[in-house]
Amino acid sequence: MSVVARAQFEGRVVGGDLGERAPTPRLDHLHALWHRLSAQGEDIDAVAQWEDDHHALRKAYALDPGPDLLRLRDGEVRFTVSTLGEAGAEAAGRAAQRWQRGTHQLGPVKVRGTAVRWLTPPVVFGDLLAARLTDSDRVVWRLETPTAVRQGNGIESPFPQPQAVFRGLDARAVAYLGLPPLADADGPASTFPRVSRFRLETRLVDLGRRKFIGSVGEIFYDLRHLDAPQRRRYQALALVAEFSGVGHATTHGMGVVRRLAVDGLALRGTP
Repeated sequence: MSVVARAQFEGRVVGGDLGERAPTPRLDHLHALWHRLSAQGEDIDAVAQWEDDHHALRKAYALDPGPDLLRLRDGEVRFTVSTLGEAGAEAAGRAAQRWQRGTHQLGPVKVRGTAVRWLTPPVVFGDLLAARLTDSDRVVWRLETPTAVRQGNGIESPFPQPQAVFRGLDARAVAYLGLPPLADADGPASTFPRVSRFRLETRLVDLGRRKFIGSVGEIFYDLRHLDAPQRRRYQALALVAEFSGVGHATTHGMGVVRRLAVDGLALRGTP
């Protein structure tokens, strides 16, 4: 079974105007920076290499810009990268080395990499799963950044509908982590988790050439109607989500999810 990893990249702005009216980095700037850092060749600006790496690792990583990246508070930069599979972990290793040995363009500013903290050093996903898998009858998430999922006919929906969410996670788990596919991936809604409660609001996402609407907030998926093997499978996919993100544009920082303890759920008692 393949590996997962998560690393936080830290740096300081060393060039560019930080005044109140200064242009700030966009999420597509962070996306481009990551590809320059993680490219396989030393000629990291080569367009052909960038495109090859982009397609090879299309869903093998997810970016988390954090709350302050685009505000550049106090001139500090922090963002997190999570990866799926050996190729993703290798890309993170290359990026970590490059980050700490020079300055980098992040849109309108230059940043000097100061540190890389491995929040989850590369670990075999099966080992992590064995340590954390439970037979819980619920999955509760906070959607930290706007989340949208593709439904039928390529339509993007801001509501994290269970079939779309977990089919997408299943595809990534099969492709990058070697998990067997869901037995009922094409089955009826009754074979998937059910949305029990939610507190969501929509946000417009502007990625330059693309715009879409996603949701942020909290959502509670109920697994009580499923048998034990099905519950464990969906719990495994919920763990995948912590590294892959959920839904659309995860390589641009969208679909970041945090697992919540039910006792601390802010939406308790809502219909």
